[in-house]
Amino acid sequence: MAGDREAQLDAFVRSALAEARVPGAAIAIVHRGEVVLVGGWGVRRVGAPEPVTADTRFAIASVTKPLTSLLAARLVDAGAVRWDTPVTKLLPEFALADAEVTRALTLRHTLSCCLGMPRRDAESAFGGEMSAEERIAALRTHRPTTKPGETYCYSSVLMAVGGYALGRAYAPEEPLGEAYRRAMHECMLEPLGMAATTFDLAEVAVAEHAAAHPRDLDGAPVAYPPAMLGWSRSTAPAGAAWSTAADLARVLQLELGGGELGGRRVVSAEALLARRAPQVAISEGASYGIGLTIERAPRPATY
Repeated sequence: MAGDREAQLDAFVRSALAEARVPGAAIAIVHRGEVVLVGGWGVRRVGAPEPVTADTRFAIASVTKPLTSLLAARLVDAGAVRWDTPVTKLLPEFALADAEVTRALTLRHTLSCCLGMPRRDAESAFGGEMSAEERIAALRTHRPTTKPGETYCYSSVLMAVGGYALGRAYAPEEPLGEAYRRAMHECMLEPLGMAATTFDLAEVAVAEHAAAHPRDLDGAPVAYPPAMLGWSRSTAPAGAAWSTAADLARVLQLELGGGELGGRRVVSAEALLARRAPQVAISEGASYGIGLTIERAPRPATY
């Protein structure tokens, strides 16, 4: 039976890759807390023969956001921050174009996409590489449309502010980008055993990795080297991590284990579950939590 299921999965993945015009993918399956499958399909770069494996690193983009919210949960447990710590307490230099909202903004708000602030994420991609400090300084021209907690609007830039605030709380003497990366590695990645997950593009470039594949005007994937994603470093807490299916399976095990991994408590159940509490409505059936989109799946049919 297991062989039949594996064959069905293999056929499904190959069919999905072909239909979506995706060169390759890595998949991990966690069942009852255990990793029962990790594997790769397709190739790492369109037009090249090297296969995707369980060890292939991918740019995981906005999947970085729930990792940052896990870092926040760890620091809440440690007493370094509270969910409702004012952002300006951690980042006195931070300001939006609305002084009242700036004063009201908390760590929870920055990680919850609940400010109604115009997205403007494309500026990160087309504005060239910036430091974390420069990215935060640029927010002085950003004017939110609502008060915190009123309106959903997806914002990687605001999420990055929250991540850098966490870094400042953990390593106050270091530059914001380095402080965030140190906090992530020492408080989140190392305790979870996620040795392959990194924000270092130079490390990725010499390791087994999949190219990023944006689409051309005909919808065909075009391979980009890691260096082409250098612009994402200024919003690293929102989307600059590289990881593997095996590493991300550990995150899933932690989530399913209520904050425990391998019989060891990594984060309290209270802090873990706080991330899943709806913070702002997206639609009738979906909300945004703290670094997570929350949707209620339909109940499976019974026979």
